[in-house]
Amino acid sequence: MSMTPVFCEAQDLLQRLPWRGIFSLAPMLEQLSSLLPERMEDFDRPFGVGVTGPGKQHEILTRRPLIPALLASCAVPVMLESVVIDGLRFRDGGIVDRVGISPWRALRGDVPVLVHLVERSMGLESEGLAESEQLR
Repeated sequence: MSMTPVFCEAQDLLQRLPWRGIFSLAPMLEQLSSLLPERMEDFDRPFGVGVTGPGKQHEILTRRPLIPALLASCAVPVMLESVVIDGLRFRDGGIVDRVGISPWRALRGDVPVLVHLVERSMGLESEGLAESEQLR
């Protein structure tokens, strides 16, 4: 008896259902809620969070609830569930653009960008990375 039909059914089911993730974001939500303001606009300086949006493009969120945006930027597929903000589903921005220089440049113009890269994992290299400063 072949396992292929069962595997195909499971794979089809996973593609149709939103994956919940191995780990929960609930403990982070609880911790961050006691430490941070409710909205990004509440900071004294401009603030943005890089995420992958519903169109599977890297986006910079600047005017949303802060904690859900931070959690979405941590939501690595399979590990953590994506986060719904204002009815839209967001996840880790590194899925489609590891560093996200192009969206930041579109948002900030010619303001210098400093990027701190950790060891390479997954994700695509960002366009414009050679133009930025790197710390290792």
